[in-house]
Amino acid sequence: MRKKTYLDLLILLLQSGGGDTVFATTGDIARELGISQQSASRWMIELEREGFLKRGHSTISLTDKAVEELRRLYCILRSSFEEEFPIRISGYVVSGLKDGQYYLSLPQYVKQFEKKLGFSPFPGTLNVVIDDRDKKLMLGRMRGIIVDGFSIGMRVLGKVKCFPAVINDKVEGAIVLPERSHYNSGTVEIISKHNLRKTLKLKDGSRVRIKVVKPSF
Repeated sequence: MRKKTYLDLLILLLQSGGGDTVFATTGDIARELGISQQSASRWMIELEREGFLKRGHSTISLTDKAVEELRRLYCILRSSFEEEFPIRISGYVVSGLKDGQYYLSLPQYVKQFEKKLGFSPFPGTLNVVIDDRDKKLMLGRMRGIIVDGFSIGMRVLGKVKCFPAVINDKVEGAIVLPERSHYNSGTVEIISKHNLRKTLKLKDGSRVRIKVVKPSF
């Protein structure tokens, strides 16, 4: 997305008072910004064409696409100015796609986890749908421990960003953010040397608390 579009959306967000709807006409926006009504109209037509807003009678609404982009910008800014640990995340357990067992059995990954995280992971991830998905986006922008990718024949496996964590104040592990993930921004994967489901007696729907601690490089 163009850098200018971020500014455009921020202006509309401020005009809305933090909501997703601006109760104003094109003329109102033009006067507020100190530009001509023609310029304001052209500006909003462009944003509407790109799918960032919808115009109604005396209202301008930010679309889900616009809100998501603003959320992304917020996470970038937050991770730049507020890199404070520990970061506390909560959510509930869900079943995964079962591919973690394969990846965590590959020696190219396992050896790096042992060296960089200090443990050999149980072959499987604990998948958690988190309450505040902004925190995953924030972690994605922060400096973490990098496990390098590699190739197996013609197949290229991506790198993984890791953050040490403590689950339910009892078991140490790490949140892993694969470069190529099958999960959306609302789900995190956790690894540990333990089988977390058995050790913590978890099942689908169980609530978990994750304390992300500052990585040691």
